[in-house]
Amino acid sequence: MNNVRLGTIGAAPPLADLSHTPHQAVEAMARFWEEKLKQVWPDEPDLVLLPEICDRYYDHSPEQCVEFSLARQDRIRDRLAEKALRHHCYIAYPSLRCLADGTRRNSVEML
Repeated sequence: MNNVRLGTIGAAPPLADLSHTPHQAVEAMARFWEEKLKQVWPDEPDLVLLPEICDRYYDHSPEQCVEFSLARQDRIRDRLAEKALRHHCYIAYPSLRCLADGTRRNSVEML
């Protein structure tokens, strides 16, 4: 039997800086999770589990949430995937995805 080492982060996302543009808000969120991931790297996890819809500002209005999601595209996911590759592990990345047909999905991607 193979042992699997899990890393978990229970942090809630930060509050939004209302002076940020949507693109600046995406960058701030990416930096936030990159900093939080530094807590688990010393343990050399095989899989890191992030909180549900981890890259959403909970104080955003529904309209701001959509703006943020459109600005985010795959930027945060791609940065987390780079970290997973660098640290030889997987990251379970739960996010709210906006699809081409206008629907939104709460889903987890394995990076």
